[in-house]
Amino acid sequence: PDKVIGMHFFNPPPIMPLIEVVRASETSEETFVAVIALAERLGKTPIPVANSPGFVANRILFPMINEAIYALAEGVASAADIDRVLVLGASHPLGPLALADFVGLDVTLDILDSFARRFDNAKYRPCPLLREMVDRGELGRKTGQGFFSYPRPSMLYLLLLSSLLTACGSIRPAPRYTDSTDAGAVVRELELRRRATPNRLARVVDGYLGIPYKWGGTTRAGMDCSAFTRAIFRETYGVELPRTSKQMYGVGRAIPQGQDLKPGDLVFFKNTYSGPGVSHVGIYLGEGRFAHASSSKGGTITPLNNPYFQPRYIGARRVER
Repeated sequence: PDKVIGMHFFNPPPIMPLIEVVRASETSEETFVAVIALAERLGKTPIPVANSPGFVANRILFPMINEAIYALAEGVASAADIDRVLVLGASHPLGPLALADFVGLDVTLDILDSFARRFDNAKYRPCPLLREMVDRGELGRKTGQGFFSYPRPSMLYLLLLSSLLTACGSIRPAPRYTDSTDAGAVVRELELRRRATPNRLARVVDGYLGIPYKWGGTTRAGMDCSAFTRAIFRETYGVELPRTSKQMYGVGRAIPQGQDLKPGDLVFFKNTYSGPGVSHVGIYLGEGRFAHASSSKGGTITPLNNPYFQPRYIGARRVER
């Protein structure tokens, strides 16, 4: 018993920095110290928590989701607007209702039922709307219908579904440049400091995001996706792109779905709450990731297989350079 301990990773494990280290009543200090050291060697941040239902993250996360469902059921706002409030007002990368759809409404219901039983507290009681939706077979992404409608799930999503998304994680922040910052000077400085980086595109993106070539970061304030992509393309390849994402969608040649992308390819997607058609553009970096920006939220590097991004993906184009 003294060697029993829990390590609660967060999805996706390669990116999320947190591990909840769950210490049982008989766990020895030696075991605890060894697991803390292991988590740190993995580059994670270990946080000790008691062996209590939901630990910390889920105990907070699922009641929040439940409250969002109550807000929807009571007509406080639409599902899309509830999610927008949390994304824009609390910097959540995914709204609570979209997150519930991703986790699965049946799983969400089971977790809340478990909390209500084990804590014997009515505050964890699932919203009746959630139970009705589960009874109707509306389980979220895996059935194509939940609080939002989804296309037929891909094999990639079905594989991701086997691991429960247990928490929303904020993208790691980086220094934000002001509008007065000379972006070219930043790029040159980053190039001098990272000559070991073989990919010029990566170095230019570094200059605009202010971070190493990895997940996360922020662009200069006020730079939208079109301006960001044009600047990266101009700095890297000396090619001037059209001014808007819709115009960019008409340049170069379309890349058939399933064909491998190459660094520098333009990636197009739509806003979650907009109608059909292109509304955003980013630039593919390789290794399954692309960089894009928002004038209100800054810029990020995002995996193409991000389950939140997948339904928004429209296509990609290759411009001669």
